[in-house]
Amino acid sequence: MNKRANRVSTALIIIGSLMIAACAALVWWNYHQSSKAKRSADKLQTQVENAIAQQENASSFHPDSSEAPAIEAVKKHMPVVEVDGNDCIGYLTVPAADLKMPVFNTFSYDKLNIAPCRYYGSLETDDLVIAGHNFNSGFEKLKQLKKKDTVLFTNMNGETYSYRVEDTEMLKPEQVTDMVQSSYDLSLYTCNYSGSERFTVRCRITD
Repeated sequence: MNKRANRVSTALIIIGSLMIAACAALVWWNYHQSSKAKRSADKLQTQVENAIAQQENASSFHPDSSEAPAIEAVKKHMPVVEVDGNDCIGYLTVPAADLKMPVFNTFSYDKLNIAPCRYYGSLETDDLVIAGHNFNSGFEKLKQLKKKDTVLFTNMNGETYSYRVEDTEMLKPEQVTDMVQSSYDLSLYTCNYSGSERFTVRCRITD
């Protein structure tokens, strides 16, 4: 009986050790991915800001300049600029969360590994929805926000839209209609770690 008990005890210790190792590996992997994403997003952010500055200069001094970034109106007339091979619509600034990130024009999981993506809607139609990964350096920071916090979005023409946080909520993955057909002007969302829910920040535009 003692031998059997010892074997069971040893097996449990081994299983426990493996689980701890697996958890440590997961934490390391998440940290690694978050750090990698931050480096990529920071680099792209600089390029987006430079592209906006070039566009503003071109519009002010050389309206017909062929050197100006090519802007096209797509998806409800939001200006889109190709930056380093990526179509971008601008960048998001969240002072209360110390967050500034570029935003891609179209959604894909590969792009989410770099920066947030437009999931639905437009600035012009007051129904923009932006999705981002829950990296520590990314949209995980949204959980710090409180009502009345300011959220800014600067488009590729250099125009800044100011929003105020009105509410936060948790939605299920299948609640797509609730996500995109809300009464809010701007929605930002990210998954929880298990992927079972979407933490969503709802914002209204300010005058």
